[in-house]
Amino acid sequence: MKKITVSYWHGSKYINLKYEHNSDFKYSLKKRNEIIDDVLSKGYAIMLKIYNLDPTILVIWIDNGRFGQS
Repeated sequence: MKKITVSYWHGSKYINLKYEHNSDFKYSLKKRNEIIDDVLSKGYAIMLKIYNLDPTILVIWIDNGRFGQS
């Protein structure tokens, strides 16, 4: 892994976190765990996914629900 991208799921733009939609960070286990812990501690749902077009990118999706369609 080289990069982490933090993205908000459909219609989740009102989530109050310090991460902008499509924020990029250099990959490290420490940074990955920091983002995950921060999001979960605020009560939001997360989904981890390897980006299909570039397997060196980890995408952390954030939603305030169940990752449904809006």
